[in-house]
Amino acid sequence: MSKNNQMVSIITAAFNASKYVSETIESVLRQEYTNWELIVVDNNSNDNTLQIVKSFADKRIIGISEYKQGVGHARNAGLKIMKGSFFCFLDADDVMPPTALSSRLQIFESNPNLDFVDGRVQYVDEVLVPINKKYTPSFIGMPFDRLLKLDSSCLFGNTWMIKKDPTENYTFQTDMTHAEDLFFYLSISRGKQYSFTSDTVLLYRQREGSAMSDIRGLENGYIKLIKKIKIRLNTPFKTLFLLKLKIAKIMCLSFLFHDRNFVAAIKSPIRILKA
Repeated sequence: MSKNNQMVSIITAAFNASKYVSETIESVLRQEYTNWELIVVDNNSNDNTLQIVKSFADKRIIGISEYKQGVGHARNAGLKIMKGSFFCFLDADDVMPPTALSSRLQIFESNPNLDFVDGRVQYVDEVLVPINKKYTPSFIGMPFDRLLKLDSSCLFGNTWMIKKDPTENYTFQTDMTHAEDLFFYLSISRGKQYSFTSDTVLLYRQREGSAMSDIRGLENGYIKLIKKIKIRLNTPFKTLFLLKLKIAKIMCLSFLFHDRNFVAAIKSPIRILKA
């Protein structure tokens, strides 16, 4: 395939990832498509994550340090030095099946007008055994409005392969610890085209202690997201209000069922709607 001689940059932000990062790197080494670079950004870890990364002799694997903590800082460091015509993100505890790159590139090849290609996600446990949970995208078209509705047909985000646009400024908001992925994709998706492959492109390790388990942090992230959408994306009032309602429902249920905090389940939606 003619497009498949172009480099794909894979950007991995890693913080205290020594337990998993070898498996992540090895999954990239097993890719069917071989013209890639893996940029692993050690985000001021206090374990031996960076030493593990640098122990791999393959020149396609680049290990760098970013001392400002936060996934946004780490990903921005990778975005600044990437060389690929396409790029995607891979968390330091997740794994790519061998066709993760090639299957998405095939969709780009079949439709040169595409800007983003997504794929299926299989959730796995700590030792990569599949659990009874999957994510499958189902939308084809311009994803911007769908993202504003938190529509699950194209929402996962970390599975998007992106065709690099030289006019675009690819930057994560470094003041956000939650929902920064969503704002990033909103900021680059207006007027652009999205599709997906039916192949699995990610094994997503579901474990305790993830960012999404921090419900207070999630609430603060959503409030920042709403404010940034309001200020930077010129979003109509009705669209923004509907987004607030959906987020308010998410936060209410999160506090009720995960935190068992009934007071917060009432107060959090109020804070969201006032944002």
